[in-house]
Formats: sequence, C-alpha cells, structure tokens
Amino acid sequence: MDKNEKLKMMKNRILDSYAWKRDVIVPLSEDFNVTTEEIENVLFKDMDMSSLSNTFATYETATVKCLLKRLHIDLNLCWIEDTLNLISKKDSDNLKLNLVNEINAGKEYNEVLKEGREKLFNFLKNL
Repeated sequence: MDKNEKLKMMKNRILDSYAWKRDVIVPLSEDFNVTTEEIENVLFKDMDMSSLSNTFATYETATVKCLLKRLHIDLNLCWIEDTLNLISKKDSDNLKLNLVNEINAGKEYNEVLKEGREKLFNFLKNL
C-alpha cells in the first residue's frame, strides 16, 4: 500500500465514524438535499488529514456558537442590544449562555426561547 492509499484509508476511517456520520455528514446531506456520499466526497476532497482529525473536536464549540447566534436573533437582541443599547453585551451574553446550557441539558429550544423572552423582558422592566 503506497502513501496515498494509506492517507485515503485513514480519511475514510474518520468520515465513516459514527460521530461524523451522525453530527456532520447526515445533517449536511439533509440541509443540501444530497446524498451522504456526495457530502463525504466534498469533505474528502477539500479537507486534509489534519483538518479531518481536528475538526470534529470543535463540533461542540461550533454548535454552541450557532445556538448563541440563533438566540441573539430570536430574542431580537439585534435591536435591543445592538441598536437600542437597552442591555449590555455582558448581560446579553450571560442570558444567552444560560439559555444554551438549558438547551444542552435537554430542554426544547422553543421552550427555552419562551423563557428567555420572559427573562429578557423582566430584565428590561427592572432597569
């Protein structure tokens, strides 16, 4: 087996892992409405061995960042924090992090969002 074949085999092992399939390949294939094989081909072609090995470790970090951004938008913090300056970035970040922790603990996003809106409004009322 030559060097390129070994590299290909090692990349395939990473992409074939359960965690990669569950957390990356299947969701992306559904988002793009393509087969999992097509996603694997893109990842295989565009990512080197180091990227494949190290990327999955940052998956959870990326998930938290995405949730924080989604909450920022869904709580209308684009207006309340960024434009109207009714809440500080620090207070906004604390609220969002607490909500992300609740989501990660198993609560449904919409339930947490509703609670977050109530907490935000109470915060604004008590300024």
